Amino acid sequence: MLKCRSWSVGLGLLMIFASAVPTLAQSSLPFWQGYGRDSQHQAVSPIAAQRLRTILWSTPVDLQPQYSGDDLYIHYGSPVVTNKNTILVPVKVGQYDGFAVEAHNATTGKLLWNQYSDYTLPGHGWIPSFGITLTPNNRLAYPGIAGIVYIRTNPDSASGTTTPIAFYGNANYNVDTASYNANVRICTPITSDKYGNLYFGYFISGTTPLNLQNGLARISPTGEGTYITAADAAEDASIQKVAYNCAPALSKDHKTLYIAVNNIPYSGFGAGYLLALDSTTLKLKSKVRLKDAKKPDNDAIIPDDGTASPTVGPDGDVYYGVLENPFYSNHLRGWLLHFNSDLSKKRTPGAFGWDDTASVVPASAVPSYTGVSPYLLLTKYNNYVEGGGDGVNKLAILDPRKSMIDPISGATVMKEVLVCTAPTPDTEKLADHPNAVREWCINTGVVDPLSKSAYVNNEDGKLYRWDFTTNTLEDVVTLTEGIGEAYTPTIMGKDGIVFAINNATLFAVGAFPTQFSLPTASFLMGTSVTFSAKLSLSRTGEVLSGRSATFTLDGAAIGAAQTNAGGIAQLTYTLPVGFVAGSHVLGVSYAGETEYGPTSYSRKVAIRYQSELTIPGVSGKRGTSVNLKATLTHVLDGAAVSGKLLTFSLNGTALGMATTDANGLATFSYAIPADAALGKVKFTVTFDGDIANLSRSKLGNLTIK
Repeated sequence: MLKCRSWSVGLGLLMIFASAVPTLAQSSLPFWQGYGRDSQHQAVSPIAAQRLRTILWSTPVDLQPQYSGDDLYIHYGSPVVTNKNTILVPVKVGQYDGFAVEAHNATTGKLLWNQYSDYTLPGHGWIPSFGITLTPNNRLAYPGIAGIVYIRTNPDSASGTTTPIAFYGNANYNVDTASYNANVRICTPITSDKYGNLYFGYFISGTTPLNLQNGLARISPTGEGTYITAADAAEDASIQKVAYNCAPALSKDHKTLYIAVNNIPYSGFGAGYLLALDSTTLKLKSKVRLKDAKKPDNDAIIPDDGTASPTVGPDGDVYYGVLENPFYSNHLRGWLLHFNSDLSKKRTPGAFGWDDTASVVPASAVPSYTGVSPYLLLTKYNNYVEGGGDGVNKLAILDPRKSMIDPISGATVMKEVLVCTAPTPDTEKLADHPNAVREWCINTGVVDPLSKSAYVNNEDGKLYRWDFTTNTLEDVVTLTEGIGEAYTPTIMGKDGIVFAINNATLFAVGAFPTQFSLPTASFLMGTSVTFSAKLSLSRTGEVLSGRSATFTLDGAAIGAAQTNAGGIAQLTYTLPVGFVAGSHVLGVSYAGETEYGPTSYSRKVAIRYQSELTIPGVSGKRGTSVNLKATLTHVLDGAAVSGKLLTFSLNGTALGMATTDANGLATFSYAIPADAALGKVKFTVTFDGDIANLSRSKLGNLTIK
């Protein structure tokens, strides 16, 4: 995979405007907050995924992908998902530079808004990631030019506002915008902690008025910036910068920040440290020199062409992937180095670490596991032909508390609990490597403990569900024909849809989509109301029978019913005493199952009183006035209906209107014409109805003498 080089082309500066800095308060975390889901990068989903049955929708993440033969080497940023199930997608819009964020409804794919960034890339080999994040109170943070972070409110709505924040101060930026625009670049994904503090690495390519040097920055919830050079953070003058694409990680208590730094001034392959910094001051708490697991006298290689980021385990242990030294000595697999929380103890490494961020697997999600560790680790286990391997590329579940001898390197490594070989032969390598298969293509994979599975992307163009119970690839959906590409994240939406990037496109994959229809209806107070809903497949219209539909009224569950042969579920419901007539929201939902995705639908319905008009007979002489009267009441309880307009008509012609009083009585004074015919005539009183009362019309008698 180590074969692509590219370059960056700068874009013009978008207008940066003055705006109040939004206050970010601690609240519930977004559903999928950033790279690896959370600030520990554990990538564990709190809900079960839908089964992989079909592509529900897709959208490009690169409008001008640049191929090198049959390969595509760019690190696409991880999408994020809000608690309202809006997926925010980083998109490359230019050939070699230029980025935007698109917001889509994660269920349907509907585009809600898009917003361009003036961000430009640092000098690079493989194109680095444009990494975004969500803060705890639902603010989107994304990179801009000159090291600026843009904070966008209301990411679920097109009406959000955006504020630019320079980590070195907006006032300083305004002193010499040209210098900062030309020389300051964000070079890692942005990470948010649980309070809304933002962390990221930055790269300096030239002189700025503040004499900025490569380093790490923090922006507080109220917009104050703190920054430190990479050398000062490491307390080592030989250290040059934060490793490209290394998303900062936080300890469980969010007091310690973990980041990797290396000793090369520009993009390349260097040596360096994993740092544990004070998350408020960015001062060094502890550090560890990253060493080769087989040859501990040799520095490990920290490449800028990878996306390895620290993973913090549930017990506070820290894992970070590096390349081996000497190069090719471990078939370019690298090592997953393993430390305790303060980095003072080196623990058993994993046999693969290159360009990979380990995902956490609760031990209970692997039924065959009998060890003592409360959690395991999911990692790629590729064995690259390019590095001298046999091309038998695998996935692995590893036990961080047990060890084994790695059959490839001979090093002591974490014990394999499960391994899964990729299923598709690699036709380009079969002549010399008859067992070669296409490689797994994730840098962070979704772990779904509820279904005891992981969701993983492959260079064969397919998305798979790895079932930990059977240790088999149970589900597969073909996304593309397959392509050699840099590793990409898989993530999950709040409704269980799985998202994977393959060949410059984001795919939403899940069960076959379903839909409900609810007829327009008006229901009467005092009766047993029957609600009906029809369940069908949204693409074909095929009805689904024998499924449970749950009904809600104004958000509260009122019961469930099974769909019949026609796909219709009916629920008869008696309105409770004290129920208020008027406009209400009727909802219906289906939880989904193996083949069919969940769905819900709601609409406003009117629940009304049946009205009654009481009209006394009246008489009067020609040429005099008479009071026509009508009383409006509810049939259910006889209660007067006040404040309603009644229309009085004679022979189809409206005479006028009157409003009912507190007793429901409306009185209209009618002047009988002098030439009116003698005898009885009929007049009409009409109530047009409203959201709480049915309309009613009734005839009354007027005797003219």
